Amino acid sequence: MTYENRDSLAKIVAFEVLETRENGLLTRAENKKEFCNAYGFAHGGFVYTVGHLAAIASAEVCLNRKTVVTEASCEYLASLTGAYAYAETELLRAGGTRIEYRVTIRDDKNRECFKQ
Repeated sequence: MTYENRDSLAKIVAFEVLETRENGLLTRAENKKEFCNAYGFAHGGFVYTVGHLAAIASAEVCLNRKTVVTEASCEYLASLTGAYAYAETELLRAGGTRIEYRVTIRDDKNRECFKQ
């Protein structure tokens, strides 16, 4: 059973791994209207959740390591609109007890909306 089928929050946001790459993953999650704020674009909590899920899934799929996020710094760059949020992860460091990924989230128009 894959990561996205075992995690209840991943199921709620329809999180899925689209592509496994050398140093990370390309994933997507569905930006349902329930995840949008009063202005009609993705709520920041949804966008952060997608980044969080992408980092954890990357560690499991690419490195065969189960992990949790213990620290995150993020930057919201643009409002995420459209049907999907696409998260691309890049492995920065994999030490004994610490794994670091850079996560970039784009919208349907390939606009960079978020970095973690």
